[in-house]
Amino acid sequence: MPLLQSILRSCQTAFILSGWIVLVLGTAMPASAQQVTFEAPGASEALSSDLRAASEAIRLAQAGGADPQDLLVAARADFARLLDVLYRDGRYGGQIAIEVNGSPIGSLSPFTTPSQISSIQIRIAPGPQFLLGKVRIAPLASGTVIPKEFAPGSHAFSGIVQDTTTAAIVAWRDLGFAQARVARQDIVANHMRAELDVVIDLDPGRRLSFGTLVIAGNDRASPQRIREIAGLPEGAVFSPQAIQTAADRLRTTGAFSSVSLREQTPDPGTDTLDVAVQLTEAPLRRLGAGAEIASDEGLNLSAFWMHRNLFGGAERLRFDGEISEIGGTLSGLDYRIAGAFRRPGTFAPGTDLVTRTELERDDGPAALSDRFSLYLGLERKLSSDLTAEIGLEYLAEDINRRPGQSSYRILSLPAVLGFDTRDDVFAPTDGTLAQLELRPYLGMKDAGDGLRAYTDFRAYRALGSRLVLAGRLQWGAVFGSSIAQTPSDYLFLSGGSGTVRGQPFGSLGTVAAGSFTGGRSFFGGSLEARLSVTDTIGLVAFYDQAFVGADSLPFGNGASHSGYGMGLRYQTAIGALRLDVGLPSGGETRPKLYLGIGQAF
Repeated sequence: MPLLQSILRSCQTAFILSGWIVLVLGTAMPASAQQVTFEAPGASEALSSDLRAASEAIRLAQAGGADPQDLLVAARADFARLLDVLYRDGRYGGQIAIEVNGSPIGSLSPFTTPSQISSIQIRIAPGPQFLLGKVRIAPLASGTVIPKEFAPGSHAFSGIVQDTTTAAIVAWRDLGFAQARVARQDIVANHMRAELDVVIDLDPGRRLSFGTLVIAGNDRASPQRIREIAGLPEGAVFSPQAIQTAADRLRTTGAFSSVSLREQTPDPGTDTLDVAVQLTEAPLRRLGAGAEIASDEGLNLSAFWMHRNLFGGAERLRFDGEISEIGGTLSGLDYRIAGAFRRPGTFAPGTDLVTRTELERDDGPAALSDRFSLYLGLERKLSSDLTAEIGLEYLAEDINRRPGQSSYRILSLPAVLGFDTRDDVFAPTDGTLAQLELRPYLGMKDAGDGLRAYTDFRAYRALGSRLVLAGRLQWGAVFGSSIAQTPSDYLFLSGGSGTVRGQPFGSLGTVAAGSFTGGRSFFGGSLEARLSVTDTIGLVAFYDQAFVGADSLPFGNGASHSGYGMGLRYQTAIGALRLDVGLPSGGETRPKLYLGIGQAF
């Protein structure tokens, strides 16, 4: 008996344990396998791929773990998605059949959901590609350019019809007809001829003029200043571009985290159109810091404080402080304190008043200098890509060239023209950046009169989805004053992270009056190949070269040097963490390390 009871107890324990195992496994595993089959006989590989990509049911089944309700909703919505793909390919006689658990999806009750979905079958007969038959869209505004494919005999892709309609309405809106719309459309598919007849009637409406800019969401910014900055021309003929420009002007102030402009409905019988702007103000103050380190330049530390809306008119006040070359092997510590003030919409919309002042000590390899500068200027946005600035600057510099001391007082009239089409300011993959600065100056004390010119051109080109080629060319020259009559800030040195990586910082210059100093001409070039290994990790190969000369024209009395190397990029929330290892081409062979935030250029 004891043996029998022991066996029974053991069986009971095993039965309970096996029950728990079945329960746990049943909970952990899906209730049923979800299988979605897809067939599109007669479809091209490209069309079949587009149809698969459009199916939400296929996506959910591949991801796994979707519940029956989600799968059923996705399968019902797939019909419209798949039909849109067929229309975009010009197929208006296609047939789509979707079955869930073997039953047509249209036969399932919309009020109940199956307890499990084991299979979804999608079968598509694409049908023939239609051509355009009778086509007409009218009336058209003067100068309207519609796609040339909108013509009898062309493929009847739905996108062509949509693009044609959009182009016609945009043309009317560009002439001031803000409420242009489609009044009637008659689109008929003739299945016997496999043709699509398209007749679209437009209603341009009335030509309207801008009314009032209605402002909402401004807690601190003055409505009057918002209107001055936006510059929406009240009373002028309506223009979509004027609305876009006004929005861009408000965004670029930095005082608003979001800007949205919306056309209002005009009152009956009036020809004026009010525009509403919804604003979200950015935090008033911002504090930031940065660091960069190079093996020979040492550690650079910087910090800034900024106020985005100083007087209620989106005025920006910023202070910067920097200590550089901490622990550097080539020169002493450098210090810099700067302040800047910007007032948008000054004198005219799109024109900013800019003031800057700076106090700096530069203990460089060529000289020890103390500088003070004060600048007042106007910056004008000429277009979305083009910016111009002109100003007046006073520069005072006392310099010890080792040997020899000089005091310079300079009054200059800098003019800058900038062109920027980059797709991303911090990590561009396409576009160009070009900047030209001309600075005529009048010298006092030890300074002479002259002209300083400088250009910086950068270009970016993506080759595929992971490789970007980046190139940079720099040229600078000083005309008029001799090296001894020119402040060090106007002369050119090369070497280090900003010019030639791998070469010692500021190591290439020229010699004047027995002392090492910067040159009057400079030419530099850099080439980088940037490869994205993952979404966060990237590799870079680079080559830099530069020339510094004693004369104004490059490649005369001077010398050149170059460097090359590899780099690592790690994407963070504040930008790409940059680590470059550079080697000089000839000369010193010890590698140089550069660590910072953001791309090199």
